[in-house]
Amino acid sequence: MQWKTIEDFEAHHHAIIHEICEILCPEEIRDIVEGMSCQLWSRVRKFAKRAYANLCLDCCYAMMSMTGNAVSLIEMDSVGLTVMKRPTTTWNGRYDRWWDDPRARRAIFEICGGQEEDILPLYQELCR
Repeated sequence: MQWKTIEDFEAHHHAIIHEICEILCPEEIRDIVEGMSCQLWSRVRKFAKRAYANLCLDCCYAMMSMTGNAVSLIEMDSVGLTVMKRPTTTWNGRYDRWWDDPRARRAIFEICGGQEEDILPLYQELCR
């Protein structure tokens, strides 16, 4: 698929994130997790060294965890198959750990807001 503008490219991937959140997120946090996931995807896509569609899953997984609504990797991969109609994988730590990059950490902390001491335990759990 080709996009005419970077905005079209981002909109396509944000739509994937929307679909993932529609399936996974409880209604009361859906818009929040979706917005946070889209922000994270847009900020890390240039250096994450992940297929863009897989990165959509990664970002939803990360923001679900950071909001205290963690889901399993198996569930994420199942949702990825449903949304993208092909097998996809959520990060599992075997490959480049893009979330360890200082730029990703900074993006996660800025998107989550709040005090670092409150966010750090969730981030550390995410990175396990």
